[in-house]
Amino acid sequence: MKRSFWSWIPLTLAIALCGYPVASAATETDTYEEAEVVVTASRVQQPQAQAPGTTEVITRQDIEASGTEQGSVAQALSANGQPIAQYSGTGTASIRLDGADSQQTLVMVNGVPANTGTLGMVDLSAFPAASVERIEVTHGPLSALYGANALGGVVNIITDLTGEPQNQVSLAGGTFDTGRFNVTTIQERWGFAIGRNITDGSRARSDLAANYFTGQYNFFEEEDNYLKLYLQATSKQIEVPGSVAYPVFQGEQSDDSYTVNLNGKSQFLAGTWEYKLYHQFWDEDYDQPAYAGAPYYQLEDHGRYRSKVLGSDIAGTYTLGEHEILGGLTVKQTKFESDKAGAHTQDDWAFFAQDTYRPIPGLSLIGGLRQDHSSQFGSELSPRVSLVQQVGDALTLKYGYGEAYRVPTINDLYWDQVGMYSNPDLRPERGRRFDISAEYRQGVSTWTVNLFRNRLRDGIQWTPVDLSNPLGNWLVDNVARSKVNGVTIGWKGTWQLLTGWVNYHWLDREDDAYGTGNYQAGNFFGKNQVDLGLTLGDPKANLNLNWKFVRNRTWSGSELSGYNVGDLNFRYRFTPSFAMSLGIANLTDQEYAVYSGYPMPGRAGLLTAKYSF
Repeated sequence: MKRSFWSWIPLTLAIALCGYPVASAATETDTYEEAEVVVTASRVQQPQAQAPGTTEVITRQDIEASGTEQGSVAQALSANGQPIAQYSGTGTASIRLDGADSQQTLVMVNGVPANTGTLGMVDLSAFPAASVERIEVTHGPLSALYGANALGGVVNIITDLTGEPQNQVSLAGGTFDTGRFNVTTIQERWGFAIGRNITDGSRARSDLAANYFTGQYNFFEEEDNYLKLYLQATSKQIEVPGSVAYPVFQGEQSDDSYTVNLNGKSQFLAGTWEYKLYHQFWDEDYDQPAYAGAPYYQLEDHGRYRSKVLGSDIAGTYTLGEHEILGGLTVKQTKFESDKAGAHTQDDWAFFAQDTYRPIPGLSLIGGLRQDHSSQFGSELSPRVSLVQQVGDALTLKYGYGEAYRVPTINDLYWDQVGMYSNPDLRPERGRRFDISAEYRQGVSTWTVNLFRNRLRDGIQWTPVDLSNPLGNWLVDNVARSKVNGVTIGWKGTWQLLTGWVNYHWLDREDDAYGTGNYQAGNFFGKNQVDLGLTLGDPKANLNLNWKFVRNRTWSGSELSGYNVGDLNFRYRFTPSFAMSLGIANLTDQEYAVYSGYPMPGRAGLLTAKYSF
């Protein structure tokens, strides 16, 4: 008999209730003993199994094993099983969690939202992995904690360039005239990484040149008190070849950005307080000359887009009996300027609160609420509630419901171009999600299962004014709706020198793009996806293999080709100071494209030499 999504709720609740005597009898130390501590899911440090929802952690060791530590965060995420969408090999790369769009997935760097700019999305190919300590990928709506654009989840990139003093120089070269150079210095209180990546790309006129600098200075750091300054600057220049149907032979784009983030934590008034003061700047220049045969909306295009953000965030945590209460305030001002949308200023502020209630050992009830106010969109209220039940020492069950929203971008509101009409009266799009998850740890193995259901209303969509004439005028409006049902099943095992993992994703997304009631399949990453990973190594040698199988892809009702892609990385340490690695991407030379018309590179090799002193 076929079961609906909701028919599983009574069964899982029954399992949880049966586990109460066991969980109550266990001590809190036995129940919550966990090596991995995460912060993104609740803004407070807690064991991964105790955190609400599903959080995946990609450590520095994972990034090094995959051979992407001198590449981008996009490459590091993709090599560790995350859904990255990229235009060819050098174009914009973004992450889409659980069927959400890239603008609906919030990216943060050290707890500060990075979805700035007139497009409201983050190009992860411009973020260097050299300074990354860990990446926490938290699934589910998190607007109750972080505000706008957290419909699908949150990706928190956490950096650290301090510790035991060491220096490192690396040099790499490979296919498509690819070259990489990096210098990293780590000291007890400060550190920096500087690097340059270049490539001719896998297609005609797809050259890339990227530079980055990241730095950190710790004014002081104790167990419960610190004050840290983070700096990051990136520059990326690429040639844009366009799609294979409409090649743009002379398109060029440059992106420059920098971020300054002062991040602190202290004990004050019997509570723990964290505070952030940050400034962000982003500047994009795009130049596309006219070319024969293009439709009207792909004619000559010259644009410059800028944004400046000044923001602050402060949150305090107090423990009162069985309650752990978090409350805070965020204030932010963003100034936008672009050729297509003009100059605009947006002021935002928000209050948020969260209560983690533990009535008995092994049971947590987490409730959160956030009130956002924007000078552009008015007020938005985002609730969230989760139940975390520890059943014995090995099994954890989690139930959650949350609402989240995405604000219109400046381009949505004010874009000025013949035939495409913006809408200053747009509302934020809103989504809600129900999910049930289980995590079972036994010996060297960890099993995870997550069932979720997402619903989106008031989706922002460029829509033909006359649906029967898609080549006519277009208007952006709150007309789109979507529904997503999904199941993720994962296993990971570690035995001394060997670590293996398998993840299966079933994702069923349907979109009503124009509000007509006509839903169409929209499984951009495939209705069925399997990710396999294997790492074999000791301090001297390391072998890493990961493979991705993607099937049943559709978008806007059109079928897209599935694909299988495997990557291999081998590293050998000749001396304690000198190591070399060989990475081979797309082992089978698979012809595939994530975005239709933008083929990804074929088989590519990269040889890296690294010297530490």
